[in-house]
Amino acid sequence: NSCNYYFYEVGYRLSQINGSFDNDYGLERMKKYAEMFGLTQKSGIEISESEPTFSTQYSVQSAIGQGTHNYTTVGLARYVTTIANSGTCYDLTLLDKVTDSKGNVVVEYNPDDRVVDHVDIAQSSWDAVHEGMKQVVESKAYYSDLGVTVAGKTGTAQEDKSRPNHALFVCYAPYEEPEIAMAVRIAFGYSSNYAAESAKDVLQYYYDLVDTDQILNGVADELESSGGNTD
Repeated sequence: NSCNYYFYEVGYRLSQINGSFDNDYGLERMKKYAEMFGLTQKSGIEISESEPTFSTQYSVQSAIGQGTHNYTTVGLARYVTTIANSGTCYDLTLLDKVTDSKGNVVVEYNPDDRVVDHVDIAQSSWDAVHEGMKQVVESKAYYSDLGVTVAGKTGTAQEDKSRPNHALFVCYAPYEEPEIAMAVRIAFGYSSNYAAESAKDVLQYYYDLVDTDQILNGVADELESSGGNTD
């Protein structure tokens, strides 16, 4: 079932001021939370990255990710990493450390030095989000035999009616004690399930759950419908 109806209602309620609907007020309130999750800033990685754009139109539609939102895939990865650890938003890096020619450490990239913000909400709210994301993945038959519990969310980004939608999937694992988080985007990929299936391959490789040849040379299965989510 699509979660769009729920988030339409969230967007509508956030746009209420003195009993009246105010589009700009709703966008302003949503942007406050987006900033906490790092969605209004570049991710911190040391390669070229586009500036993110928080929506400037249509607060109700923007609550499901439509409007004029525009984010990089790595920005979404930082976002889901913040969810995975229940609120700490980090600047990402591609580097572990820098050494000189003799192997002496010049710079070490410590995650504790790269904290950008902390999302301070009730633990019960985090528990609801985590459980909901786990149930999303549990509903997908192709994740049933993975061997590690995954929490995630599919999404279908509608850009242009003349071309297929973009397929998106964000996730983290293991659900109980997260170690890895990722965002997968397939440009014009039709169904978000294709992105989720690709993420499964990454998880299988990372946790050494199947032979590498099976991942590289396997045959694609027919996937279930994505349900038309536009989040």
